[in-house]
Amino acid sequence: MLAEKLTPIDRVSVVAIASQMQAMTDTSNISSLAAKYSVPLMSEHRNRAELIDRLQPKSPQDSSPDLASLQDELRTARALIAMHLGKSQGVSGNNIRKSYAPWLKQYLDGLLESGAGYQTITKLTAISEETLRHFRADHLTTVVKEPASDDHQFIKEAWNKAPARCRKTLDSFWTYLGHCHSHYKISLEQVRTILAELGLRYPRGKQSKNAGTTVKTEFTPKALWEGDGKQLNITVNGTRHTFC
Repeated sequence: MLAEKLTPIDRVSVVAIASQMQAMTDTSNISSLAAKYSVPLMSEHRNRAELIDRLQPKSPQDSSPDLASLQDELRTARALIAMHLGKSQGVSGNNIRKSYAPWLKQYLDGLLESGAGYQTITKLTAISEETLRHFRADHLTTVVKEPASDDHQFIKEAWNKAPARCRKTLDSFWTYLGHCHSHYKISLEQVRTILAELGLRYPRGKQSKNAGTTVKTEFTPKALWEGDGKQLNITVNGTRHTFC
């Protein structure tokens, strides 16, 4: 029976509600009550089963989100995080090579130090676990965090005042210094070193040579070659001529 699914206290409550309804409608006959409210008996029987299910206490497993919902939330979170990291220039580059802003390295290192798991951060940011471990190694390396000289103080203040576009690369920051602080004499190599010592910018490693774009000096049968073309459409006396 459906009533057997209910707990004892729910059974008492259902009987109490039925007594109240009987007093309100002045009838205890189901058929008469259904006719009074224009409710088909077949619909009432089906609704009774659904009502019993709604009254039953839900188990923790029933109330927990399903796997598909969790996966959708993870995809959405990753998309939002990727958008924010790109807009804030926390992560820049392409699918082959990426660079990470010092503030992002420092923040992720703090999360790892506080107990966050490598795999958790990797799932959310798509930054590999190997890269995260490099962040930790870089953090453990002794660097100058506060200005140690007048040059350090100058570079730190100039960096903080420079627009974001002027901090994107070393060359852009060097150009910014030349325009806004031409009176200050300092070499490019000094700027590179001081930025690294302050933890504001880390130099990239050596880039691998792209062997696929070499100049062909000798042409032989079946030799691979590279080229580039452009289609030109020229109209003369109303007639269109196409050249490559």
